Amino acid sequence: MQRNIERFETWQEAYRNMKKIIDDFERIGDRLERRINEVAEMQRLSEERFRQEWNDWTADDQKRWKQFTISNDEVWRSHDKEFDRFVSKITELESMFPPIQDSLGRIWSLERERAQLYRERYQSLLLEFDTGSKPTTVKLPSAVPSNGTTTNGTNTPNGNP
Repeated sequence: MQRNIERFETWQEAYRNMKKIIDDFERIGDRLERRINEVAEMQRLSEERFRQEWNDWTADDQKRWKQFTISNDEVWRSHDKEFDRFVSKITELESMFPPIQDSLGRIWSLERERAQLYRERYQSLLLEFDTGSKPTTVKLPSAVPSNGTTTNGTNTPNGNP
């Protein structure tokens, strides 16, 4: 019986050791399960925070894009108004050109006539005072001036030579 008691005590000791190991193992399993749950919760919170930040960023990006397009549209509208104003100014300036061109044409014609008169007068003086030649009248292909002078510089009473 003594032997059975010793065996029983050995088994009892083994049982307690096994029970302690099982308790330790269950505590480690519980702790590990808690840590896994904590990590899962941290992952869930991290994903939720990321989704929230992403949504905030996309909302801000849409606001920035909308503000950009609004300001860009405003710049284009301003540009179009200024362009229309320039077009109207150019049209107004173009309408001023015909009278100026007419005036310039008249001035240019007067200058040509004056140059023609000077040329005819110088020609007649050369012919008149040139030594070795007798005075002759030279017919020029241009029109006769209307101021009453002839090609030799003499005045006629009715303006005709």
